[in-house]
Amino acid sequence: LFEKLDNVAGTAKTINVGGQGVDLTGHALHLNNDSVKRYIFEELMLGNELDMVNRNAAVYFQDRLVPYPFQYNLSCVDENMRNKCVIDYLRAYYKSNRKSKEEISFYEYCMKYFGEGISNSFMLPYNSKLWATQPSRMTTRWMGEFVPLPNKNKILKGAFVTEQSGHYGYNQKFYYPINGGIQILADTIYNQCTDVVHLNSEVMKVDLEDKKIWVNGKSAKYDLLISTIPLYDFLQVCGLRKKSHFLRWTTTRAYFFLIDQQYSMNYTWLYIPEKKFGFYRLGNFNYFNKCGALQKEHVLWAECSKSSKSKTCFPKQNEIINELAQIKMEGVDLSKVKFLGSYDINPSYAVYDFNWENKHRLLEELKTKGVIMAGRYGSWEYLSMENVINNGLKVVQSIITN
Repeated sequence: LFEKLDNVAGTAKTINVGGQGVDLTGHALHLNNDSVKRYIFEELMLGNELDMVNRNAAVYFQDRLVPYPFQYNLSCVDENMRNKCVIDYLRAYYKSNRKSKEEISFYEYCMKYFGEGISNSFMLPYNSKLWATQPSRMTTRWMGEFVPLPNKNKILKGAFVTEQSGHYGYNQKFYYPINGGIQILADTIYNQCTDVVHLNSEVMKVDLEDKKIWVNGKSAKYDLLISTIPLYDFLQVCGLRKKSHFLRWTTTRAYFFLIDQQYSMNYTWLYIPEKKFGFYRLGNFNYFNKCGALQKEHVLWAECSKSSKSKTCFPKQNEIINELAQIKMEGVDLSKVKFLGSYDINPSYAVYDFNWENKHRLLEELKTKGVIMAGRYGSWEYLSMENVINNGLKVVQSIITN
């Protein structure tokens, strides 16, 4: 295994920023797949190192905290907005053909299944910021477990009964290390195979015809190559630059802050849909384990996103700090934050525009040359950590059986 950097884990790692250990934003381990559970708890034996955490998330909307998911907690928004969201949803519900299989944009999907009120309040503005792409230019192929069809009964009940209904979604519970950060997962795997891992070893060139790679100036032959290098970058080192022209992705900049516990927020993370804020999510690392919230100082992070094709710049740290000061929560004063540093994740998300499907042709072409693209960036998909691990297990199993 050739690893470009001097450490393993890729973007699922823990780094030091301003003297604090931080993950590259919220890497929560949601486990629903039995194969992945067995791998983590039995093969890696991490059962005693991980703790179950209950997500405590909300949407910050019009100076209010609306428990997440937004659509199931409309009783927490302004009454006029609540009524609009409910009426628009019911109008859309009784108008739409929910069995239709036609290809539609994410914008059309939201309008069709959520209605104008919920779509324009949360679904569209939040995802516009997350993907740095107009929803009308995105397909729905990425959604899967991330954006399930709304449930009519839950929407209506949540609009008139305040129950703080946050127990929905794929990530309502997750595992996280009791001590330290998510780096423990990659380190545990690494410790089982250090003899075959070569750090500081960047792949500079791949000859697909001769099945040869160049690493740090030296060449090596291969029979089968598994690559987790981002698909765009892999095509460059293969000399297939022209075939990568349609690929789009986002870059995420994570800003890290330190704040005294007495001024901090008691949420794992907040979703921030409104345009007046440059960031789309704000999280608190200290609420990822039981003892973190009790510490005297908390580490927060804010996430901003931009398109690979955009020439715009990320907000400056003082701009983010000024925006944090505008967030109003009882007993919370985010103007007290101290900036620790920032980190760019590039690529962050593969963008599912209407050209995204063409990547399957590239993956099949590479497969005929003895190359299997794996992982979130190799396969160019929107995958959770669990999905990525399962993807790896399936790749290995397919090699063994074939």
